[in-house]
This record gives sequence, C-alpha cells and structure tokens, in this order.
Amino acid sequence: MEDILNTIGETIGGFFDNAVVQFAIQGMAVYIVILWLASAYWAFRDMQARTANPVVPYLAAALVVGFTPVFFLFGILVYRIIRP
Repeated sequence: MEDILNTIGETIGGFFDNAVVQFAIQGMAVYIVILWLASAYWAFRDMQARTANPVVPYLAAALVVGFTPVFFLFGILVYRIIRP
C-alpha cells in the first residue's frame, strides 16, 4: 500500500515540478491578482459615479481590497447592500 501511495505522490510531485505547469500556475496567480485589483478599481469608479461623498469611493475600494482575501462573499454582500 505504501508503494502505491509513494508512486502516486511522486507522480503528482513530478507533474507540479514541470516547468510548463509552474508557468501556468504563476500565470493564473498573476491573473487573479489583476482581477482583484481591477475589481477594487471598478468599485471605486462605480461609487464615484453614484455618490457625492468624496470618502465613500475610497471606502468601497478599501472594502474590496481588505475583504477579498478573507471574506470574498461577505465583501460582495456588503457592497451590494451599501450601494445606492
């Protein structure tokens, strides 16, 4: 049984050690970070267009940046509630 598990572990490790797979993982990570920052910018611009308060757009962008890593769904819910 241990031989089978070792073989599976070596196969999976070999797959993730492949340069193409590493490049694809890094590309996905960069894409997610760009998408995250773009969503913060979108929230900022959306709140600028919807409110006259100069602080609220910065608060909306800060909520996206602050809540996304930990509370992604909660951040979206709060934004949808406070959005005018």
